Amino acid sequence: MHDPSADDAGARLREQLDRLQERVRAMQDILEIISRSREEESPVFNAILGSASRLCDAPMAGLHIADEARTSIRLVAHRGLPEGALGVSEFSLPIDSLNTTATATREGVVVHTEDLADDDLYRQGERNRVAAVDVLGARSTLVVPLLSQGLGIGCIWIFRREVRPYTEDEIALLQSFAAQAVIAIENVRQFRELQNRLDREAATREILQVISRSRDDEQPVFKVILENAARLCDAPNAYLHLCNAERTHLHVVAHAGTRHAFLDYLSENPLPLDGSISQSARAVLEKTVLHEEDLADDELYRLGERYRVRAVDVEGIRTFLCLITPLPPHCSHWSDARC
Repeated sequence: MHDPSADDAGARLREQLDRLQERVRAMQDILEIISRSREEESPVFNAILGSASRLCDAPMAGLHIADEARTSIRLVAHRGLPEGALGVSEFSLPIDSLNTTATATREGVVVHTEDLADDDLYRQGERNRVAAVDVLGARSTLVVPLLSQGLGIGCIWIFRREVRPYTEDEIALLQSFAAQAVIAIENVRQFRELQNRLDREAATREILQVISRSRDDEQPVFKVILENAARLCDAPNAYLHLCNAERTHLHVVAHAGTRHAFLDYLSENPLPLDGSISQSARAVLEKTVLHEEDLADDELYRLGERYRVRAVDVEGIRTFLCLITPLPPHCSHWSDARC
């Protein structure tokens, strides 16, 4: 006599086998993309989120990365979220917030919420939780951390629009995807470090070559130094100041970048060698490196010091780095107008 239960068992076995083969193919595809994506992580992230969404039957998925200081996490890739939802393109959260993505990253733990609408954060009206439930329709969620040497550096999350908790198998699968994301991040980091080292070595060779050809004129040397400094430090403009013989003022003797009104102003109005009104002068006098994250958030700017106000308000310079060379006493600096 035919046993229907045997047919059911066979069908379940075939279904499990098909699901396993699909997961193996997804892993292989992602590893292949990792091998081709040494310069950026985005192709890997997109492939991971696509596979996670499909294999875990979750229409929405995303990946957050923590900043270097581990103060916030930022959404860097997503799938299934409408553009503009929660400010997707710039969506970031403090890492110490109660949001599940922040918790998973901060504590390095899996956070599985069976129903986002049935917890205290939603009942208390927490902004991000209410938006996830009422705007996106998210209910059952799963968040797994991206772990590097035991430290959470980000997370992957998936949402379902119905209350349907995730299985242990799905949790393990998402953890595998998270591990692949970490591999991609580390590969890109190593590639960029190698590329930066090669770029710096090439810049040094170029400068030395120019020095060897410029025995009677330092301008070509200044030019190639500033151009390489601006390029390698991702700064739109760089200047080199020299002290006058009397050591009373700093004069701009070379620059790299676009000619602009502030440079003309410096040429016509040399900086007094006074550390109380100029970071460049202070660097020379104190023989030190000076780095300001934001020139607009500074006492000189608030007091209306004319050089500082022109630098910020006219030229838009914000982040500033200034260093000295030992002999003769002068300083070179470059600035980034994007803060």
